[in-house]
Amino acid sequence: DLGRVIQRTWSTIASNAAVFFGAAVVFVGVPGVLLAFGQSQAISGGPAAEYSLLVTALGWILQFAGVCLVQGVVIRSAADGFNGRSTSAGQAISAGVSFVLPLLGLAIIVALGTLLGYILLIVPGLILSVLWVVAAPALVVEKRGVFESLQRSRDLTRGHRWSVFGLIVIYVLLAWIIAGFLGALGVAAGGSWTGQSSSLWGNILAGPAATVLTGVVASAGLAALYQELRSTKEGAGPEALAAVFD
Repeated sequence: DLGRVIQRTWSTIASNAAVFFGAAVVFVGVPGVLLAFGQSQAISGGPAAEYSLLVTALGWILQFAGVCLVQGVVIRSAADGFNGRSTSAGQAISAGVSFVLPLLGLAIIVALGTLLGYILLIVPGLILSVLWVVAAPALVVEKRGVFESLQRSRDLTRGHRWSVFGLIVIYVLLAWIIAGFLGALGVAAGGSWTGQSSSLWGNILAGPAATVLTGVVASAGLAALYQELRSTKEGAGPEALAAVFD
């Protein structure tokens, strides 16, 4: 039920907004600003241009790791929330930290696999995106290994892949809308990546803000989709998802 997945996504975000967005700003937004600043200095030839490559690389690495950490935070909080329990900020961050390395490994494998698939005439990449869509929640909630989580996602999505594909399209379109809106705000501020004006910082902040918003929505959506698939295929109630953290 796509409507139920979307409703659970928003309700989970609303119930944990402070934790989700606080973690995302710190672990995704701040590295994103560093990344965007390094890129702007390389483009504009600003005072930090000679260090721009190092700053850009550091920002990208920290942001990539931060996205994985926030996934763990959101999935842990969502699993508790589905059982009507609250999660403290400390518990959520601790879960994110404990799962960051496995989620990093999973993200790298998924990124490489789907990239290769998109290079091979796009369709294989779309197929893998659908097959592996709930691997991250399977890893966190069921504490499976990376490759076990990929197989678990294949099993859970079997029989529902067209619906899952439709949901992915909805979230991708939403991400484009958010990114486009925030990018337009940056352009409205002056629209330049050069110089040291406020317009430069408007553009630098627009990208990380979009990444924060889309990252939270996507992670909450994955948790909601995972819960829906388990309920539909296995009859697993919310308590079964949250009990793993007891």
